[in-house]
This record gives sequence, structure tokens and C-alpha cells, in this order.
Amino acid sequence: MTLPVNLGLRRGTVSIVNYDPAWPTAFAVEAIALRLLVGEHVQRIHHFGSTSIPGASAKPIIDMAGVVPELLLPAKILIQLQRIGYGREWIHILPDRICLTKGIPVTHHLYLVTQESPTLRAWISFRDALRASRHHLRQYESLKLVLAGQHPHNRMAYTEAKTEFIRKILESE
Repeated sequence: MTLPVNLGLRRGTVSIVNYDPAWPTAFAVEAIALRLLVGEHVQRIHHFGSTSIPGASAKPIIDMAGVVPELLLPAKILIQLQRIGYGREWIHILPDRICLTKGIPVTHHLYLVTQESPTLRAWISFRDALRASRHHLRQYESLKLVLAGQHPHNRMAYTEAKTEFIRKILESE
């Protein structure tokens, strides 16, 4: 499959692009590839983030959460993921998730989490809240555009600056 034209972003940068109706297909194709490769270790794969919200502008990176029984993965799983491009350039291990990127420029983020992960629940709840409310979605898009202009080369600052808005939406749910 050819990736959507506007998929991929240089690591650490921020750019918001218009919605691409090919994003759900890009997720579905990648989820199938992951299931074929490591399906016995991944219970479910969720598409979250703005690329999972129809009509939403977004950073052109597909965010995925792979639900695993536990975060202590066999090394062979990480090696298999590296064979299809995950974690070759970047792997980050946090207490509640393992983050891997794919591509140069980065086209996919894969977060391995357990079903009990509060982070997973927050991601899915926020996605669903924005899918349900065009008003909240438009507010979020406006905020992202402003922040992308302020932090085009500092993804951490961009992400941190969105935290308060996300918290408010989650608290209202």
C-alpha cells in the first residue's frame, strides 16, 4: 500500500495538516501487519490520536496502542518489530508503556500498554470525546494550530501545552 501523501513528520517537529481520509486505512493496514507479525503477543490494537478522528486536522503520524498482557516483552518481539521498522531509531520505556516509532520521517507511533493502563483509558476517552463533540474538536484543533506555530521544533513543549485542555475534556466526561 502507498502511504497517504501527508503521512510522516521529522522527529521532534510539529506540523498540523488537514485530515486525510486515507489515515484509517493506513492504520488498518499497519494493524494487520502487526497482527501477522506479533499477534500472539498483542491482544488488541487501538487507533487513537487526531488521525483517528474523522475530519480532524492532525500531526501526520498514526498513533496506535497495542494491548499486551504485560510490559515485560520477550526480546524476540522487539526484534520482530524492528524487522518492520519499529524502534530502529527510537524506543522509550516508561513505567506504564513502551513507545516505538516507525519511519524516517516518523509515520507511526506504537505504544505497548496493558489493558489496565490509565494512559490507554485516557487516550480512548479523549478520542471518543472529540469524536462525539465537534465543538470540542474545533477548540482542540485551534489550540493545536496555535501551539504548532509556537513550538514547531519542540514536540515536548507542544505536547505539554495541550495537557490542560485534554485534562478538562477528560474531567467533563
